[in-house]
Amino acid sequence: MEHTINMLTANYIRKDEARLKSDKVECLLSGKELIIEFVGPTGSGKTTNCIHFLEFFKKRNVNAYTFNDIKIYLGQLTFYHRLQICFKAILLNGHDVLSYSFLLACHRIYSFDSIYRYIKLCIFNSTLSQFMRVRKVDAVFLDQWIIQGLWSATIFKAKTFDKLPDELKRFYFNTDYVLYFDIDEETACERIHQRESGRSRFDKMGREQRLSELKRNNPYLFRLYQNSACKNKLKFSTRESPGKNAEEFFQQLEYSLTRE
Repeated sequence: MEHTINMLTANYIRKDEARLKSDKVECLLSGKELIIEFVGPTGSGKTTNCIHFLEFFKKRNVNAYTFNDIKIYLGQLTFYHRLQICFKAILLNGHDVLSYSFLLACHRIYSFDSIYRYIKLCIFNSTLSQFMRVRKVDAVFLDQWIIQGLWSATIFKAKTFDKLPDELKRFYFNTDYVLYFDIDEETACERIHQRESGRSRFDKMGREQRLSELKRNNPYLFRLYQNSACKNKLKFSTRESPGKNAEEFFQQLEYSLTRE
């Protein structure tokens, strides 16, 4: 009987310690406004991981949001306010847009779509800044952000990727953490084949062409990730479950925050 009571007491102590530990991280995260960027090849499960990360953090009372939350916020604004944000984004980033357009032209990328994608990212960045001013934000998980956006804007346009990754890094936005989700091309190819959305350009390809394009473009994406000036770059394996990845990142975040 005494042994059973001791075991129950020990369990309560462990649970209480875990709760206090979680509360400590929650306190450290409060109002941090961390921007966490998800990067990875098509089929690596960025969006799935992003959803699990969001749920994991929300269960711990962290005010966390995703790319979609920012889009919804923008859609709820009046037309006048949306116009203001767009005008401000273009005004503040006009020089970068011109420099980016010139860089593309130097690499013989004559694509309005590539320029438009970057302009949309600039507008989203301005929206994110406003969102953080009107909401209490501890963390934002972005599965579609600047590195992924620049990659998507150039993968089927450039003939080679020798110099482009180094030249594009000056157009990156500030982020606090960049998470790379690694996957081999064969597995990614099979995952893309099985999904039903059909929205990605890779979805519309045959298997052989898809595999060939993944092998050509994935190393380019990894170089873009490596070129990030963000000090906190972490790699995750898609062989692990999204829940496990979320738990591992939470532990990494706790370690970083307690050292500050």
